[in-house]
Amino acid sequence: MLTVGTKHTYNCDQSGFNKELHSGRTLQVQGVKSVDRVVQSVHSTTHSYTIQPTMNADGEFLSPLLLVLQEPGGEFGPNVQRTMFKV
Repeated sequence: MLTVGTKHTYNCDQSGFNKELHSGRTLQVQGVKSVDRVVQSVHSTTHSYTIQPTMNADGEFLSPLLLVLQEPGGEFGPNVQRTMFKV
């Protein structure tokens, strides 16, 4: 019987994050001291990121970490395109 140790037992999961620009718009008139609600624009997300770390059962992270960046309009800027790792 083959036994696989904890160093060679892996698990991974992905997490997504959105970066949002907050406009500071509210549902109160200017100068009111207490604001009950803040308005969020439908188009306030400027970038999104997804990470996918992999860890073994010993608690060690594998390298490299998978990182996916999404820019507005689906295109990276020229600096990122020039320097990013490509598969």
